[in-house]
Amino acid sequence: MPAKKILMFSDDKVMPNIIGNILSVEIKSEFKILMTTDNFQQEAENYEPNLIIVTSFHRANLIPKLKASKKTKDIPIVLLSGVLSQVEAGSYMADAFLSKPVDIKILLLTVKNIFHK
Repeated sequence: MPAKKILMFSDDKVMPNIIGNILSVEIKSEFKILMTTDNFQQEAENYEPNLIIVTSFHRANLIPKLKASKKTKDIPIVLLSGVLSQVEAGSYMADAFLSKPVDIKILLLTVKNIFHK
């Protein structure tokens, strides 16, 4: 089975690298981190990820735009935030929400569940 492709939108390099390295080992995935929102839609379409992880409240505004596009609407999105509540996060249309600090075991379980749907 080919490796799952995970695209991360973040404004921090450290956490996405840690998450990406853990997921690449535990779930046999490859990952790409985007620190800028320039051309985010095109990047998502070209990379063709199996999952998008948004690691910051400051990038949450990208989610509705990705869900509105025919090419990216079916890609599951996980939002990680220490600012938003579960209720507030729901308005961004993410498929899953985890509060920071993120428990890596819960993140792994969430990602595995998404990939087994």
